[in-house]
Amino acid sequence: MSKTTIKQAIDGFLLNCKVEGKSWGTIDCYADKLKGFLWYATNYDWPDDIAEVSTQHLREFLAILESLNIALTANALEP
Repeated sequence: MSKTTIKQAIDGFLLNCKVEGKSWGTIDCYADKLKGFLWYATNYDWPDDIAEVSTQHLREFLAILESLNIALTANALEP
């Protein structure tokens, strides 16, 4: 059975959004967010096969997003 890479899964998702008639703004926003996701997955040595990406991988990514959000919010509140 052939594997589906994370990039292929993202490309397929974005194509599906176009087929469903989602607005270009929505698709562009999704593409921008998923670019960061792909960068993280690539630079933190995740498995290339989407089927091998675990809930632990996703939790680590979400934890990084949360810590970045807290840091950005704290910086915005500083005078």
